[in-house]
Amino acid sequence: MAGTTALIRLILRRDRVWLPLWLLMVAGFAYATVATIETLLPTLESRRQYAEQIAANPAVLLMQGPAYELSVGAIAAQQRAAATMIFAALGSVLFLVRHTRSDEQAGRRELLGAAPVGRHAPLTAALTVVLAANAVLAVLMAALLTAAGVPAAGSLAWGLVAGCGGALATGMAAVAVQLTRGARPAAVGTLTLFFALYLVRGVSELTGAAWLGWLVPTGWLLRARPYAGERWWVFAAAALVAAGLVALAYRLAERRDLGAGLLPDRAGPATAAAWLRTPPALAWRMQRGGWSPGSPPPCCSGWCWGSAGRRRSSGSAGAPAWRCGRPGWAPPAPRRSSTGW
Repeated sequence: MAGTTALIRLILRRDRVWLPLWLLMVAGFAYATVATIETLLPTLESRRQYAEQIAANPAVLLMQGPAYELSVGAIAAQQRAAATMIFAALGSVLFLVRHTRSDEQAGRRELLGAAPVGRHAPLTAALTVVLAANAVLAVLMAALLTAAGVPAAGSLAWGLVAGCGGALATGMAAVAVQLTRGARPAAVGTLTLFFALYLVRGVSELTGAAWLGWLVPTGWLLRARPYAGERWWVFAAAALVAAGLVALAYRLAERRDLGAGLLPDRAGPATAAAWLRTPPALAWRMQRGGWSPGSPPPCCSGWCWGSAGRRRSSGSAGAPAWRCGRPGWAPPAPRRSSTGW
């Protein structure tokens, strides 16, 4: 497509800071997790106690899933594989929407259309950069995790969990920007749907209905079992789904006009209610579009992590894993002041 290479260079120029920073943050997050597990859970017995605790904690099963083995890499993947996948999806959606629907809203796409640029060149350039970034993320995570001392095969599987998750989110965002007129509805709608699919896998772990988790691509990725007998076929299946979403995005792009979406705009009421005349009501009216659909995922995550932390702190006070990582450590004796307190 004419102009695609120039648009790729333009995207890389615009995101020369944020794109590498996103990749390094996600990969460094996984690397730091392995180092933390080696410090806090240095022995097989401590990791066994941890696995028993998370198996009895519904919030952890919902958000993270079970531990498939007791090695350092398997425990680290149990803790943070889902988080790295979500972070990869978050960055992928934001970058793709920024260089497609946001440019249309700002009028930059119309300016580009005056140059010798193909009709699908902007979408192709954005998809090329974001999908390539997810591939780089998978390789970078594999390299850093291998350098941390865990097996290379499991490290590559963990990197592919994040990279394929980002690719799935990229395909979903590419479809969403064809359906909606605004950048915010496209981004919020994609992230909400991705998080809902992620929770389906969690519900399957809580209810024991394993088949439910196999119905969604995120469930396939989170059951890839890094460091515990890797299932490589799930990555091929996820890549096929992402490719199908990209193909669907191109088909939809042929059926819409520049700046428009395939979904019709909803007409508002003819008259406004009296309570909308106050400043707080105006603020709510202006912000409810982004707050209402975007708040359930972080609220649900906060509740689950708070519940997990409360259960874990109360149930593992005596476990070696939480004794500051030092053998023989014990809390200091209480000190009494001159007043007796």
